[in-house]
Amino acid sequence: NDSIGVYVDGENGIDGRNKNHSNKNRAWERPVNFEYVIPDTSGRYSDCVINQETDFEVCGGWSRHFAPSSFRLKAAKQYEGQNFMPYPFFLNDKPYIKNKAIQVRNGGNDYNCRIIDAAIHQCFIRSGFYIDCQSVQPAHVFFNGKFQYTYNVREPSNRNLSYSNYGIDKDDIDEFEISGGYVQKRGDSIAFLQWLELSQKLAESPDDDNIYKQICNLVDIDEYCNYMAAECYIGSTDWLTNGSGNNVKGFRSRSDDGRFHLVMFDVDFAFYMNNMLERLPQNLENASYSTGRNYLIDIFLNLLKHEPFKKKFIDTYCIVSGSVFEPNRCAEIINEMAKQTEKALAWEGKSPWSSANNLINKISDTNEREARIKCIRDYFGLDTTYHISLNSNINGTVLRINDIEVPTGKFDGNLFGDVIIKSAVPAGYHFKGWFSADSLKILSSSPAISIKDVATPDEHISLTAQYERLLDNNDNTRTSPPIRINEICAGNSIYINDYFKKHNWIELYNATDVELDVSGLYLSDNHANPFKYQIPESTINTKIPGHGHLVLWADKLDDISQLHTDFKIYNIDGNYVTLTSSDKFVDNNKDFFSQHPSIANFTDALIYTAHRGDQSVGRYPDGGSTYYLMHHPTIEGSNSLHSFDTAVGTDTNIDTAIKDIPASNSSEVIVGVYDVLGRFLGKRYPVTNPGMYILRFADGTSRKVLIK
Repeated sequence: NDSIGVYVDGENGIDGRNKNHSNKNRAWERPVNFEYVIPDTSGRYSDCVINQETDFEVCGGWSRHFAPSSFRLKAAKQYEGQNFMPYPFFLNDKPYIKNKAIQVRNGGNDYNCRIIDAAIHQCFIRSGFYIDCQSVQPAHVFFNGKFQYTYNVREPSNRNLSYSNYGIDKDDIDEFEISGGYVQKRGDSIAFLQWLELSQKLAESPDDDNIYKQICNLVDIDEYCNYMAAECYIGSTDWLTNGSGNNVKGFRSRSDDGRFHLVMFDVDFAFYMNNMLERLPQNLENASYSTGRNYLIDIFLNLLKHEPFKKKFIDTYCIVSGSVFEPNRCAEIINEMAKQTEKALAWEGKSPWSSANNLINKISDTNEREARIKCIRDYFGLDTTYHISLNSNINGTVLRINDIEVPTGKFDGNLFGDVIIKSAVPAGYHFKGWFSADSLKILSSSPAISIKDVATPDEHISLTAQYERLLDNNDNTRTSPPIRINEICAGNSIYINDYFKKHNWIELYNATDVELDVSGLYLSDNHANPFKYQIPESTINTKIPGHGHLVLWADKLDDISQLHTDFKIYNIDGNYVTLTSSDKFVDNNKDFFSQHPSIANFTDALIYTAHRGDQSVGRYPDGGSTYYLMHHPTIEGSNSLHSFDTAVGTDTNIDTAIKDIPASNSSEVIVGVYDVLGRFLGKRYPVTNPGMYILRFADGTSRKVLIK
């Protein structure tokens, strides 16, 4: 098993029925010694990566009555002067976050099988869907040296999630819960009530785009729409429709005009209801709220009166169904998780399979899936239904439905009304067209296609986006650079490196279909010295799989388990990073460059703008020519684009091979020489300093050249 060992030393055990916390609203807290043990290379549990004093607290609602209880472990400075846990617990999902606390969960209401809640979160996380979920790691739990059970180590759903995922400090947060009514946990409700008031104004004037823009300045509207679509689709009975409302948490940073985020958690009762949309208005009146109204239902129903948001919600709901909860993909995830804990749970006389198989059946049952689509169709009175399957012939393709990214890159489900499907061209490829998967007939040669132009309502149609390698007009072999600078964060306040420091980082992207070793490549922040830092050959992994990513920390520190450049980058408008090929890099990838010799010598650059610590500048799609100020960095993952991200630059039509500057008698007339920041250096090319330059010619073309 890949489970981890968690050891806790303390008194009295953690029986959920302990008299110290028999009341579900009471928790208790005390210091314990916490050890976290992982398997060594032989598979034996001998590598203790954490041994520190922490606070211990029983947690959970009614589930704390189940023996044994869930609990939290929280680092505190008063014990060892360290208020975080120095280990990346969630390597598969979020390897770069810094945890101040972890939750060790007993499965909640699924306390025998302990899989439902965690598996649903994994279905969302692994899809790439933009929503705040809790990562998971199974663990054997020992208390006072005695094995207790196999539980799930989880991210907490409280302010610690906002800290680890967004870098928001506990003293800089507005945080609320819906639990028997609205509860202010930290900060104040001023911004929330402003959101409520604006939604009421929007309901009264649903065509007023200005009011909607004000709401978007208060709320991460993409994530909020995703959250509502996700919760409405999975239909958990223990949510807003449970009496006075339950299992809702939200937060925002009080500085930098922070937007509200909502957190998905405790979805043990998901897929019990297939008509959530119909149920929400029935729970609007609620005496537990000071207004007699359920605030969050009010806000949602008000926003649905604004046509653009309503359409966004409908499309997102369909994407949740046809992409995130595509049955085969989800069954694979759930089966994998069940197999991982099967043997460990058997020690307790338990098994994950009852809940696992039940969840798979609920997700995949045709009647249930149709009932969820019928619910949204009936609620909004939708009459134009298309049954669409979307795919691509290569990895890394970005598909967008009405400008909403399909998270898995695949879709098989229903869509309503006017639908525009777009396919973004991956780096190094040329879009050929949309082809019918059944007949191989071309349906459109445009990356953007109107479904109503190729399909009739209620028809099931498969579309495949076809791509081919982009060839140069001159020699029919050259493509774009095989490795690109894909994303830069020069003011990082979220992600941590192997020093557990929030330093700035540079992400590289492999734009090819094969694995490449990037050792030997040069990185620099100085055009006069493009060979400032060379990626070394070392025991640290320098290989990037095809369409994969690799992060380097620009902090002038020595390598430990990650790569660190010998220069720092600074958060200043117009700064840049360059990437340059070398003989060593080419030699490390002989097979690839023997087939593609024309791109062996290349240079790449990304000029970035100043940005906040929770932002980055990155290419979209990965390796693409246009780069954006991104409000949701995706360190070492595929870049995604959201409605409030803005384009800040694009690559010019330049030759990225290393070439000599043309001779003075060349037929190409140079009208300007510029550095990579766009600063004019003159109309003639006798540049003597080494570096990278851009030559502009009289015919309007330009070329990037590197002088060694």
